[in-house]
Amino acid sequence: MRGLEVFCNRVAAAVLMPLEALQSEAAVKGHFGQEWSDETLSYLSRRYRVSRQAVLLRLLSLDLTTGAFYQTFEQSLRSVKAKPKKKESGGGPHPVTMTIVGASIILATCFLECGILWNPLSKTARSKLLLR
Repeated sequence: MRGLEVFCNRVAAAVLMPLEALQSEAAVKGHFGQEWSDETLSYLSRRYRVSRQAVLLRLLSLDLTTGAFYQTFEQSLRSVKAKPKKKESGGGPHPVTMTIVGASIILATCFLECGILWNPLSKTARSKLLLR
């Protein structure tokens, strides 16, 4: 079941933070290195209406950061005690009009990012999804 959860998270990330849109962001285009400031992550978080962690996971999936930096970020989140704070914007989709064709393109892109040729009827594709 873990592999299916990972796949679903990747699909959600591709829908909420489309590759072309994310890469065209000035904050991403002008960024050098694989460490990201909290300011930049917060900006992208607000822009795409997702958590900073979701932004960083998307950047990790695109090889724009490292697993070590992601782990450091996660540890810093855990070390901060829960305090009442202003809610981060999140949960809403990126302002992209979703259609059946658009959703199919996003799914196909996500499959390609996972290294799977998309054929929804293929037993191989379904079994690879469950193994990831």
